[in-house]
Amino acid sequence: VEFERIASEMLRALRAHRSQVQWSRWLGYRSNVAYTWESGRRWPTAAETLRAASRAGIDVRAALATFYGDPPAWLAETAPESPEGLDDDALRVIKADPTDDVSVYHQVVETAGGVPVLVRGGGKVSDRVILERTAGLLEQGVHGIVYGRNVIQHDNPAGITRALMAMLHDGASIDEAEAMV
Repeated sequence: VEFERIASEMLRALRAHRSQVQWSRWLGYRSNVAYTWESGRRWPTAAETLRAASRAGIDVRAALATFYGDPPAWLAETAPESPEGLDDDALRVIKADPTDDVSVYHQVVETAGGVPVLVRGGGKVSDRVILERTAGLLEQGVHGIVYGRNVIQHDNPAGITRALMAMLHDGASIDEAEAMV
């Protein structure tokens, strides 16, 4: 996935009918920054993307709170939509592979030094295995999950997504989550 391209396309969608120059000026830039973003000469930073989204009428604080579940401390102390309110370091996350032994994953979380850790799903496994792994990783302190084939290639993607979200956001047990699939 090309995250830079996604951010660029999102900003293009936010620009809507406005010209690149008009959009750049509306965002407070003196140069045609929209052209550099949309052409790929320079990708927008996370802070630039959030400021543009806020300017276009999106409630950035609510969107971030939804993403994080429990809003992080920096979100309570800043206005992410303001130019001085958020730098790109505030949006850093670490996406890491799972370990063979889930019980040692706290070492990855500790090494991250407060930066949220999101765990990848690894290879395709049974529902029970992915739910057990997820429970173990959550116990080790991860902030979220980034699963691909275990959701996308699932016979019931909506069900497994519902189950994983219940574990992550509502503290559902493995058995409760498995019943949702």
